[in-house]
Amino acid sequence: MKNLIAILLVAFAMGSFAQIPNGYYDSAEGLTGDELKAALHNIIDNHTTYPYTDSGTDVWDILKESDRDPNNANNVILLYTGWSVNGPLEYDGGSGWSREHVWAKSHGDFDNDPPAGTDAHHLRPCDISVNSARGNKDFDNGGTQHAEATECYTDADSWEPRPAVKGDVARMMFYMATRYEGDVSGEPDLELVDYTGTDGPFFGKLSTLIQWNTEDPVDEFERNRNEVVYSYQGNRNPFIDHPEYVNTIYNPENNAPEIDDQEFTIAENSENGTEVGTITSSDPDNDEISYSIISGNTDDAFVLGTTTGVLTVNNSDALVYDTNPSFSLIVEANDGWASASATIMVNVDQTNAVVPIASNAEIKVYPNPTSDITYAKIPNNYSVEVYSIIGSKIMETTTQKIDLSFADPGVYFVLIKDDFGNSVKSIKLLKR
Repeated sequence: MKNLIAILLVAFAMGSFAQIPNGYYDSAEGLTGDELKAALHNIIDNHTTYPYTDSGTDVWDILKESDRDPNNANNVILLYTGWSVNGPLEYDGGSGWSREHVWAKSHGDFDNDPPAGTDAHHLRPCDISVNSARGNKDFDNGGTQHAEATECYTDADSWEPRPAVKGDVARMMFYMATRYEGDVSGEPDLELVDYTGTDGPFFGKLSTLIQWNTEDPVDEFERNRNEVVYSYQGNRNPFIDHPEYVNTIYNPENNAPEIDDQEFTIAENSENGTEVGTITSSDPDNDEISYSIISGNTDDAFVLGTTTGVLTVNNSDALVYDTNPSFSLIVEANDGWASASATIMVNVDQTNAVVPIASNAEIKVYPNPTSDITYAKIPNNYSVEVYSIIGSKIMETTTQKIDLSFADPGVYFVLIKDDFGNSVKSIKLLKR
C-alpha cells in the first residue's frame, strides 16, 4: 500500500511539475559568484524532509521513483555500475542494493539524519560492495579500474565514476555545497575545495567537478530525477535546471570566446542555401557559443547558423560582382557571459572570371548546341573543365569526349587548359 501511494503521488507530481516553475529562479537572475550561490541557497533551503527508513514514505520510496529504470518500471538503475536491479528488493539483508550518499556523510558528520542525510538530491541507488569501495573518497580522475564497476577508477583518496554519470555526480555535489551553508542550527556548512584527501565538511576536487559538468551534459534521466525529487521535497537542483550556474559561481570572471578573422570566396549569384564556410572559434571555458552577424550583411545576403557557425547564402540577388564585389561582415561569438567579434570577408567571384578566355582559333567544341554528348577539338595533352552559369565546376576530363547527359538543360562554359594547367580558352556551350 505504501508503494502504491508513493507511485500515485509521483505520477500526480510529475504531471503538475513537468517544467521549471515560473519565477523559481527570478531572485538569482543577473547574479554571479558568491551572490548567485547565496540566492540559490535561499531558493532551495528548508525543503520538506523524509526519514531515511520508515513504514511510511521514506528515502527508499523516493529513490525507487527517481532512479526507476525507464525500460523496466520494477527496477532501479545503480549509479556507478549502471546495472538495472529489482527496486522493491531494497537492501534485502545485503543481497539487494544500498543508498549511496554521493556527498559522503562523514564529510559533514550528518549521518542518516535529515535534512542532509536524507536529501534525495544526493542519494542514489548503488551496488552494496561498490558503495563500500567508494567509501568517503573525493572525486577525481585516475586510479585503478574497479573490478565490479568496470567503468570506474579509484586510488587511495579519490573515486572516478563512469563517464555517463560524471556530470550527474558533479551537479549533486554543487547542489550540496549550495543547499547546506550552516545557517540553520544542526545543518552542516559544506564546501568544495580543489584538492583530494579531504576531511571534515570539505570535498574535492572542485576543478574536476567543473570539468565533469561540462563533459557530461544533463540528460533526460537526470531531468526526470530532478522532477521526482522536487515533487517530494519541494526544492530543485539548480545545476540540473541551469548547468551554466557552475561557471557563473565558480568562474565568474568568464573568459570571452576566441573568434578568428576569416576570408571566403563565393561565386556570383550563388544559389540560396549555398554554404560559404564555417566560422572558426573556440571558448576557453568550453561554454556553448552562439553566433550572429552584427553588421555588413547588405541586402541580407547571408545567414549565419546560431549554434553551428555555418555561413550560407540567403539572398542570391545580392551577390552581384559589379555592385557588391565583397562583403565585410562583423560576426559576434557569445558564450552566454562574454562575447568577441571578428571580421569575415566574403569575396564575390565574377562568373566570367572563373572561366578566363584565351585566344586559340584551333580549339573548338562541337556540336554546339548539344543534347548530351559533345566533343572538344584539343591537343592530346590538354584538359577540359565544364562550369555552370554560376561558376560551379560540374566535371573535368582529359579526353575529347564531353558527356553532359547528367546535366540539366542550360548554359555552360567549357574551359580548356594546357598541359601546364593554364587556361587557354573558354567556350560558351548550350545544352538543350
